[in-house]
Amino acid sequence: MATVELNVPTMMNMAIALAQKIKASKKKYTNIYAIPRGGYLLGCMLAHQLDLPLEVNKNAINPKNTLIVDDLVDSGKTVSNFKGFDIAVYTGYVFEEVPQELLDNITYIKTGSFKEELKSTVKPYVGSTNQEFRRVK
Repeated sequence: MATVELNVPTMMNMAIALAQKIKASKKKYTNIYAIPRGGYLLGCMLAHQLDLPLEVNKNAINPKNTLIVDDLVDSGKTVSNFKGFDIAVYTGYVFEEVPQELLDNITYIKTGSFKEELKSTVKPYVGSTNQEFRRVK
């Protein structure tokens, strides 16, 4: 698996790219649940991009309209607790090397290295070229 270097600008680019993919899918969510604690930053950024509330009460989420977000997934153990939900995650695997049991539980996935140089200090979240999410389901 690739070495992962996540930072705030990269996470923001990831949130923007994921929001664009979700908007293009026409899927309507009513809230986002970020898996504690690693998913909070991405979840919050994505909630702002989609103008959705960030749900913090696990008992208040619903598989029909809640998107589960985590920043990084290796084994898939945590996300396996959310079967039936749409899930968005990042993994350091190359897509072709992602274990099938991991893909079985995921809707949106970003794979590969996150190392990225910002193209501008004035607009640090514009111009990212490597934040492609794949729709798995």
